[in-house]
Order: sequence, then structure tokens, then C-alpha cells
Amino acid sequence: MKGYSIIKTGIYKLLEAAFLALLGCYLLYLMQATTTFYLPLPGRPVVMLLGALSGVAGFRAILQIRDWKQILGGLVCAGICFLSFVSGRYPFLLFIGILIIGCLNIDYKKILRLFSVLFTLFLAVTFLSALSGGIDVFVYLKDGNIRSSLGIIYPTDMASAVLIAMAVSWAAWDGFTDGMAVCAGLACIWFSRYIAMSITSTICGGVFAFFALLHLISQRIAQKRNVPERLYRSLEWVIMLAFPCCALLMFALIYAYSKGAVPAIRIDNLISGRLSYALNSWKEHGVHPFGSAFEMMGNGSTTYLFE
Repeated sequence: MKGYSIIKTGIYKLLEAAFLALLGCYLLYLMQATTTFYLPLPGRPVVMLLGALSGVAGFRAILQIRDWKQILGGLVCAGICFLSFVSGRYPFLLFIGILIIGCLNIDYKKILRLFSVLFTLFLAVTFLSALSGGIDVFVYLKDGNIRSSLGIIYPTDMASAVLIAMAVSWAAWDGFTDGMAVCAGLACIWFSRYIAMSITSTICGGVFAFFALLHLISQRIAQKRNVPERLYRSLEWVIMLAFPCCALLMFALIYAYSKGAVPAIRIDNLISGRLSYALNSWKEHGVHPFGSAFEMMGNGSTTYLFE
């Protein structure tokens, strides 16, 4: 029995390493698709990569069959992703479903650190390639302002990528302190406002800096006044409920905008008409349990390509 347990543990660790390696390859593929590197891969290798991820995720689930509650929950979430893929035809939904199954019982910090390292290095290579003229740089004009994307396909995407890299690094690395996160959030605000000129990313940078500061203050208070652990556990529920609450808030804003509410109209102007687009989409496509498939149109104002 001891020998069997050692072999099983070895296989389990090998499958975990294989899953993380395949995940890293697929993440790199997704990252380059958001840049002007122009590395179109044939569909077959990508499908094979997703197939390999699925196979490894399935083997890992079989080895963890005793944790049937977690596996069942993962299968339910993956099933919802699959049904959404069938309805909406977005391939990334399949990837999310595979990711949910494959990441069961993997330390979440391993996944975050993998993403943090790959994404930060990839952004650095992309920005340096763009600044040195190695890849195309898209420059967008909006209201007389020049918005640079530094090798990313769109300025808002570029600013969001920088913000995501900072946020993931804060969650992944213990050495990335709350104070550093506050400074990173402020830097993201400046970068989003004056380089990318993205209102959305500027707001998100401000939210990130606010919560980093809030976490910093709460940690100081907890250390001085010995706040009970039950309070921290309740915060986990707050975080989990944030996603459905944000969705409900968005529906409420769209409804308020449809009724001509002045605050909603002002918010729509602030976020570049996104409520009006959402309202039009709601009227045209409706709201369905697993999403709707529709073709995206538009290119974000005028585009000039500099070789």
C-alpha cells in the first residue's frame, strides 16, 4: 500500500506540473492574440492543446475522486460554461470549463504566479518591441487626443493589461505589499489617463488603489485591536457576492438609463456610452440563460497604422 501511495502521489504531482505547463502555453497563445505580433496559428495545434489540457484535467479529476463534492461542483460549473459556449459560440468558455476542472486542489498561488510571470514578461517584450519598431503600433484619435496602444490591439486593452498584471502580482506574491499595491494603482491611474486615455481603466485603477489602501488600513487595525477571524471569513462571502451584485447593478443602471434617469445618463457619458450600447444589445438580443451569439462591430474611432 505504501508503494502504491508513493506512485499515486508521483503521478498526481506529474499531472499537476503537466497541467500548469500546458496552461502556460495556452496563456501565451491567448496573450499574443491581443498584440500586433501577428502569429496566426493553425486551428489544429490550438485544438490539440485544448485537448491535452482536457485530458490532463480529466486524469487529475479521476485521481481525486474521493473529493467528490469539489469535483461535482467543478463539473456543474464546467457544464454551465459548455452550455454557454453552445449558445454564445465563444471558444474561451470551453477553456474556462477545462480550467475549473484542471485547477481543483492546485494551490491558487501557483496559478497566479504562473500567470504573473508570463504576463509581466510578455508585456515587457511587447512594449519594448513596439517602442523599438519591431512590431506595429496602433495610434487612435479621439476628440483630438492621440491614444497609443504600444503593440496591444487597443489602448483600453493595453491599460487593462497593465492593471491586471499589477493586481495579479499583488495577490500572487507575498513580497508585493499593500503599500506597493497602492503605488501601483496610482501609477495605473496615471498611465490609463495620460498614455492610454482610457476612462474605464482609469476608474478601475482608482478602484484597485482604493481597495489596496482599504486592505492596508484594515490590516493595521486588525493587528492593533485583534479583530476576530470570523470577520475575515465574512469578507470572503462579500468578495464572492461582488460578482452577482455587480451584474445586478449593471442591469439596474441599464434600466435606469432606459427610463431617462439623469444619474444614469451622466454615468453613460462618463463611461463613453457603454450603457446605451448595453441597452441596444438588450433590446436587440434579449437576455438568455446561457448568453447570445452576436457579431462585434466597430474599431474604436479612427485608426492609423505606423510601420
